[in-house]
Amino acid sequence: MRARKPTLLLLSLAAIAAAARLAAQIPDLEPARTIAAGGTILNVGSHSTPAVADWNSDGKQDLLVGQFTWGQINLCLNSGTNAAPVLGARQLLYCAGAPIQLPYG
Repeated sequence: MRARKPTLLLLSLAAIAAAARLAAQIPDLEPARTIAAGGTILNVGSHSTPAVADWNSDGKQDLLVGQFTWGQINLCLNSGTNAAPVLGARQLLYCAGAPIQLPYG
């Protein structure tokens, strides 16, 4: 059996410059931390994508979290400020008397 020669990877200056521009665009993120909603620690799970939006048009960013297991959407209204949010207890979003349910899993 013949030994394989190592592969040499050559990058052009344009590719290196493009990688540097991309790296400069990556924002510095704060470390993960726990937050409370309705007085208890909020656990959004490992497969959710929390989002913030002014759900009730009061000028404050509220928290929306989808459920991976059931596809339902939880809402936590902000009674504080955008700089210092105070999130209320989770509540499911409903439409025509039934919880809104999206594809999940």
